[in-house]
Amino acid sequence: MTAPILVRDEGRALATVARIDGIAGIPGADRIVAATVRGWTVVVGKGEFEVGQRVVFFEIDTALPVDDQRYAFLAPRGTKTYEGRDYHVLKTARLRGVYSQGLVLPLSLFFKDGAPEDGLDLTDRLDLYKWEQPLPAGQGQQAGPFTLLARKTDSERVQNLADAWPSIQQFHWYATEKVDGTSITIVRDYFGKHRVMSRNWEIAEGDNLYWRAAYASGLMDGLSYGDAIQGEIVGPGIQGNRLGLSDVRVVVFDGWKDGQLVSRGFWGPAALALRAPRYDIPFPATPEEAVTQVDGIKSLLSPGHLAEGVVWHTMWGNTLRVLDGRSTFKVVSNKYLLKEK
Repeated sequence: MTAPILVRDEGRALATVARIDGIAGIPGADRIVAATVRGWTVVVGKGEFEVGQRVVFFEIDTALPVDDQRYAFLAPRGTKTYEGRDYHVLKTARLRGVYSQGLVLPLSLFFKDGAPEDGLDLTDRLDLYKWEQPLPAGQGQQAGPFTLLARKTDSERVQNLADAWPSIQQFHWYATEKVDGTSITIVRDYFGKHRVMSRNWEIAEGDNLYWRAAYASGLMDGLSYGDAIQGEIVGPGIQGNRLGLSDVRVVVFDGWKDGQLVSRGFWGPAALALRAPRYDIPFPATPEEAVTQVDGIKSLLSPGHLAEGVVWHTMWGNTLRVLDGRSTFKVVSNKYLLKEK
């Protein structure tokens, strides 16, 4: 395994200016309550915050340096070390039966003067990074940044879509299993050359995880000029192989032609044979229902195991504007996150 790293997750706001939308008591708890912030539930101390209060909200996976006094109180909860500096990584927790995801801190810790607007992305200002899980050894050499003919795999989490939900509900959606592996994009460019990419980088051809998976999948044979197929590499040695698979394989979730998404009806036979399994579940009425719906959902790819969650897909063009250029969003199972922890 290669070492974990800190990365900027392009397009993801790790910290934002937000408001406490609601506070609810927790049965049997005298000292903690459940606060709702931007669609997320965060357990906080009773009396620490009030409804309408402006705060800074940090999403899960954010790595907070505990040598910064604003985050030092997190050190006893566990730290990870990167390049000699200790960080606490925000993860899903369950307290008195309530899932807690993220962290809220008073706005006054970060702004002494002025009133920044709600929703302001503070990722760069606070110099925040995501803790990236280690990838398998033999992942290959970088040949350059992620390039043409497909968009990076970056579905938004459903908790961040509360404001857009009335528009989202207008479209037709279907759900596929979200699998926990490492992203791969296989491209045939306009010169007929096959190229393989991870989530952020083009990978040089060689004896490495990505090119082995691309060849073994048979997906390259079905690509025409300008085609791209995206999926997830899963199996032994990858992210703990939490589905207990016996072999390394590619699970396909998107197809592209000339930089545009295409429906499954235009995929080749190899891609269709490897497509992510589809759940027969109704579209949820609210983001909260979406989270409840997948909590503890079982894998279709590996029955008997917990699924990481679902990805909701649509091909309707207007959703690209609603979802900031994306046509999917993801809902991660809280039970899966706890098991991962």
